[in-house]
Amino acid sequence: MKRRTGGLLLSLLLTLAAAPSLAAPIGGTNPQPPQPSWGTWDATVRWVQPHTVPGPDGPLRYTYTYAHISAASQSDCETQLYGYASQPGVTVIDFCTFHSF
Repeated sequence: MKRRTGGLLLSLLLTLAAAPSLAAPIGGTNPQPPQPSWGTWDATVRWVQPHTVPGPDGPLRYTYTYAHISAASQSDCETQLYGYASQPGVTVIDFCTFHSF
């Protein structure tokens, strides 16, 4: 019985010693600034596609074609982005970033 009580007291003492390390910091947690709710999520991808377009001084030759993605939510933007990125030869230029109005 004495051994059992000693072990119980030791475990209680260790638990109490560890409690301050698990407690919230003094002053609470740092509040995060509010996120703007109006804006768009934009991304850009490119792939190699040589093509010629008419220009003011003759034909202009381009190597890449770009696609600009714009969506109302981050998940919609990422879905479109991964749709493009899953194709061979596509490079992500700008990942989905939020631009507020």
